[in-house]
Amino acid sequence: MARPPKKTTPNESFAQYYGNEIRENREKKGWTQGELAAKLICDDSQVSRYELGYLTPQPPTARLLDELFGTGDYFTRHREVANVSRIPEQARALAYHEKASKTIKAFSLAAVFGLLQTESYVKALALDGLIPLAAESVAEERVRRQGILDGEDPARLLAIMDEGVFRRLANRPDLARDQIDAILKRTEQWNVQVQIVAQTNVTYPGLHGDFQLMEPRKGSSLAAWQSAVGKLGRVIEDPDIIADLVDTYDLIRSKAMSTEESHQLLKNIRESL
Repeated sequence: MARPPKKTTPNESFAQYYGNEIRENREKKGWTQGELAAKLICDDSQVSRYELGYLTPQPPTARLLDELFGTGDYFTRHREVANVSRIPEQARALAYHEKASKTIKAFSLAAVFGLLQTESYVKALALDGLIPLAAESVAEERVRRQGILDGEDPARLLAIMDEGVFRRLANRPDLARDQIDAILKRTEQWNVQVQIVAQTNVTYPGLHGDFQLMEPRKGSSLAAWQSAVGKLGRVIEDPDIIADLVDTYDLIRSKAMSTEESHQLLKNIRESL
């Protein structure tokens, strides 16, 4: 006997409303999730994630949904809005400030800094955390955000990370190889600089958690993003807190290896895998 479908919550966000519309149109056709999956050339679980609002169809899939359901351009036209509304409010605020940034100064203690993460690394974090069903969506959004580092006028990134991030990552060699290769490739860009704080620095200001400072391209003052270990992050615009974070970043940087030493450490870890 087939399991009953999971309950949808279409009023919580447009992403979930959009997903519920996929379910309702599928049911009007009398198709199971498996039958729709066959038409979309994907598996049943992917259709389930669409319908629950965990995953937004890519543009070709949205167009195919419109063709299959006879819904004009509904799913095509509203796909981007659904995709944006699926992102938590805090992450949308962070993405907004990152996109407007000329320079981003960041410190990451527990994981590879977000704008440097590979898609497979993002998915692994999501699957190991509290949002396994949204792993593909989280990865898609993270990759999209990284576009600010490319193009004719990219943001400048000055990222500092704790050595422990990479020592722990080395326990998963396949993941580590791709991730370290991606960082090394990024550091070939003029606008990306990576430094590492050695594990021998057992006490330094960065142990309080991750943060980033975002200098806008136009006029307004610095914004910051801060997340304590194990807690949800938040955008900060309070000038006093930001001033403290600027001082903290400078102190962390004074403890970090040079870019050349950091690059060599990453190469050494990569070669040992």
